[in-house]
Amino acid sequence: MVSRTQTRYAYGIEDIPETFSEWAEQYALTSHRKRFVAIAVYCYRTSGQVHFDTHNMIEMYNKARWEKPTNPADIIAKAANSRFFEVSSTENGLKKWQLTKTGFKYLDTLRISEG
Repeated sequence: MVSRTQTRYAYGIEDIPETFSEWAEQYALTSHRKRFVAIAVYCYRTSGQVHFDTHNMIEMYNKARWEKPTNPADIIAKAANSRFFEVSSTENGLKKWQLTKTGFKYLDTLRISEG
């Protein structure tokens, strides 16, 4: 017979999926531009999604419970000037953007070191 203190559990903490906001905590995301890059990398790493639009960004902001930017299109355009994103297509007047290798590598520079 197993006592209460010896209870065996079928699941542990490793079975709980990491949320976007938990994943994002490992980076110094001090600006909207940095957050947008993090969102794009997260979506690519977790689902292979390399294309996005402003609606996708705002959806992830809602998940992370971050204060929304007033002009998401401007933030993406400025990040594109740094070659973090590139226009991939336009659908119904809405630009679709693509994460670049430069943007992917940039996120690593934002990692908060442990120690």
